[in-house]
Amino acid sequence: MTWAQYIATGSGSLAFRLDIGGLPTQFVGMDDMAAAATFGVQARTVGLKMRGQKIRERADIARATLEVGGMQPMIVDVSNLATLYLGKVGHPTETTWLATPQPSASATTITVSSTTGFTATNGYIWIDSECISYTAVTATEFTGCTRGVFNTLAQAHYIADGASLRYPAVTNQPITLEGQRVRLYAYGELDAPTGDGTLIYTGVVSRDARYDGTAWSIGVDPLTRLLSQRLGSAGSTSTTNRGIYYPANAPFGAQFTYYAGPTGGGDSEAVEIFFPVTAGDTAYFESNAAFCAYLNDKIAADATISAWLTKFKAVPDGESGWHIDITVDAATARAAVVDIIVPGDGAVGIDGLDPRPVNPDTGVAVGVFLVSATYQQRSIPGLGANPRCYFVGTSTLSYPRPDFPATFAQWPDGRLYTGGAVAPPGGTRSVIMHYPDGTAVYMRRPYAITAGRIDIDVSDVRAASLGSRQIAAGITYPVGIEYVVVHYDWGGVGDFISAITAAAAADVNLGAGPDLRTGDIDYSAFPGTLTGPGWSPFLVTLQFPGLPKHTLGEVISAECQAAGLFLRLDPTVGITTSRIKRPVASEAATYTIPAILAKSLPSYEHSSRGLINTVSISTGYDPAEDEHTGPTLFVRDVSSFGRSPNGREVEINRLSLPNIPAAAMSAADAVDVAGRIFGLFGAGYGEVTVDVPLTFFAVTVGSVVALTAGNIPSTDGTIGITARPGIVVGREHDLTAGVLTLSIIVSDVSSAGYAPAAQIATETNVSGNIWDVTLANTEAPTGTTSSQWFEAGNAIRVWLFDNTTPTVQTGDVTSVIGSTVRITLDGAATLGTGDWILEYDAASAWAANPDPPFLFLATSAGRVSLPTALPAWGFSP
Repeated sequence: MTWAQYIATGSGSLAFRLDIGGLPTQFVGMDDMAAAATFGVQARTVGLKMRGQKIRERADIARATLEVGGMQPMIVDVSNLATLYLGKVGHPTETTWLATPQPSASATTITVSSTTGFTATNGYIWIDSECISYTAVTATEFTGCTRGVFNTLAQAHYIADGASLRYPAVTNQPITLEGQRVRLYAYGELDAPTGDGTLIYTGVVSRDARYDGTAWSIGVDPLTRLLSQRLGSAGSTSTTNRGIYYPANAPFGAQFTYYAGPTGGGDSEAVEIFFPVTAGDTAYFESNAAFCAYLNDKIAADATISAWLTKFKAVPDGESGWHIDITVDAATARAAVVDIIVPGDGAVGIDGLDPRPVNPDTGVAVGVFLVSATYQQRSIPGLGANPRCYFVGTSTLSYPRPDFPATFAQWPDGRLYTGGAVAPPGGTRSVIMHYPDGTAVYMRRPYAITAGRIDIDVSDVRAASLGSRQIAAGITYPVGIEYVVVHYDWGGVGDFISAITAAAAADVNLGAGPDLRTGDIDYSAFPGTLTGPGWSPFLVTLQFPGLPKHTLGEVISAECQAAGLFLRLDPTVGITTSRIKRPVASEAATYTIPAILAKSLPSYEHSSRGLINTVSISTGYDPAEDEHTGPTLFVRDVSSFGRSPNGREVEINRLSLPNIPAAAMSAADAVDVAGRIFGLFGAGYGEVTVDVPLTFFAVTVGSVVALTAGNIPSTDGTIGITARPGIVVGREHDLTAGVLTLSIIVSDVSSAGYAPAAQIATETNVSGNIWDVTLANTEAPTGTTSSQWFEAGNAIRVWLFDNTTPTVQTGDVTSVIGSTVRITLDGAATLGTGDWILEYDAASAWAANPDPPFLFLATSAGRVSLPTALPAWGFSP
């Protein structure tokens, strides 16, 4: 029988195929599955043994984490065939080195130091973790290349880029298999033995193969190991500032004063020198020496100063600062003073020195100048290697010269010069500025980041506050810059995952990002602008800084918690999600598990994970300090506290930033987030563990099941449950024993769900009273569309909104295809006029259903008016 028949019947024999990325062969379990290699296609080698191997998965729903077991497949060394492949790993016979970088993952020619010793035609090379096939060679080139063969990742390779001086080895065998993807395929007896089979597990090689004298074994971690990857070293690449910079709104200014007498009395002359003032002025200087040379040129160019007998000269003090030498003419001994204008507040500083001897008792300058005396002005703070960079508009500053032009395009506000000419890492969209006092400020989305220069967007709210901080502190300057790679700048975590996956080929060999590949994580199952409408702004209007301290899983789990999602695995799409929800009586169970199919007696544990009564949500994440600086929102379930005073808290610490104030999480959002968790873990629940046949193989974590069992306690104090709804939170599959173990959470509280209603957005009359309608999504819960809440057979009614005597017409849902809901009405109605609402019909319309499918309003007696009146049930969040 085929795999499909095997699953349908739960009996038969299986065979398996193991595909390890980067190996020229796959391993199979039966002789008739073996196949010889052809160029570009892996061989299939006999020897695979999967006995005793299990696939384990368990979800922590409230914390959005996933525990998945690994495995250790065994490959028997039949006729030395396994050793032929696994024994060569780490032992290449030919090695050369990449001679030119390959920044493209699709280049078809690879240039190396030499191709001597390599197969001349139709061969393979390994660079980093990529396997590449080639059709021919020259003395220094592999040509006709196909990238990423044998299920490896086609990726960019780099050499001597100034940041990482390395020349990747190019070999004729893989150096290691660690990190390669492992895929396990299952075959039924009637499946084509050399066909594709059915993918049932994806993992990651955790260690290279081990040999025990007769067989090889290889360590395989689950796919969730990828979530432990850090976001990459390029997420926080540091650099230093360089040069001295004077923007137009904070120019350099100095006043030179020449007195008539030696004591500073009498007439005086004063000359001010400011720059930049005109378009020809220089604003940026690479060093103190360059600055002093420019200032000396300005002094020499001034006719008035040049006529004075006292001379001034700017002298650099290395990279720490500079000073002015004042040389006084001995014959006239006329006093001179230099005042440095303090930019920012418009005041004239006291940095000028009267170059006369000072009475040590009084501190007052006295006497006359010494012959040819040289007096040094002290170094001016901030005039060293640190750039004078402002991040505020000109309107917030006052100047000593009101006639200064307001702006100069060549010296814009917010310009910062950085050390080195190497461009920042790809994906850099933000910076962290570190200050001498140990503080740091995160600036998102600078409007230009190029090699050696950053221009800050001065309209950013943080820039304005930063400018105020600088002025209030007497003008402080950043002493270091951290480039921040932003993996996604405006979206949700689904966009973030998609962006990392797309960038992996370019980033993985720089350590700049996680190694994610198509099929690892299903980004469409997460909130994002790429995954359709319906998500709240606080979930999809975000920026994701990539700081290396944090792991991919930390970012994803926190966003899933906020969205009411938890992680699970799907063998075909990788890591995906399901929604947090309490299983309710109205739930349409995907699978029904009758007592007769249980392979053993089920076990039951009440409130196995405890009652959760508090959810705390940290806000105001600041990447500069790597901490949350906003208020922590605490949501407490009073009912749960009443049931159990023992505090059980779930923390949500998101590592994203809202792009606009309106996208910040509100208190109402926090209550909604917490309500999903309380709905499942705030009230009584039980966890059932049951063994079932492989006919339930398609049941995954997150599936809704209806469970019948004779030995499970019921809510009325008896033994036995019938069709109790539950949600699967754990799954273990013994590959060779044919048994599947499920862990199922069942609610001990009778509850039902919302009665859906939605505005009809468009309508098309099919014929008579049959209509195709599409529904507005404004009323749909986050992450869903309105049409998802209706299904064929629902009793519905349509009615005209905003009318004192609304027209109401009942009917049924005929079908739901995508966003189109087809309804058949019991009578005529003209849906195209006015605003119409589609909703579930009254409770009495569900007479054929003994259980209320949704929560209806109860009477004053606390009963729901069905043919058999039932007590009002609890409300399911």
